[in-house]
Amino acid sequence: MRSNISVFDGILRLCIGILWAGIFGGWLTSWVGIIALYPIVTSMSGWCLIYGALKKYTTETNPYTEHERASSSGKASHQEEGKYKMTA
Repeated sequence: MRSNISVFDGILRLCIGILWAGIFGGWLTSWVGIIALYPIVTSMSGWCLIYGALKKYTTETNPYTEHERASSSGKASHQEEGKYKMTA
């Protein structure tokens, strides 16, 4: 899976997550502290589920069009296979 958040976005999310967890000391016991896990996990994985649902990205290359190109090229190869006829 390609990344949909940039390095800067990942670092910013990590800092915000750590800051949020530090402010709410018992972050695993409080639901507000558990929210701090989302920016930490997304910064570590490089993939944001919200960005994915909205087809947004902060990387230089669009991770969604490349996937669509790969799937469309796969369909084209199947169509091309039907063009060839066997001759005796």
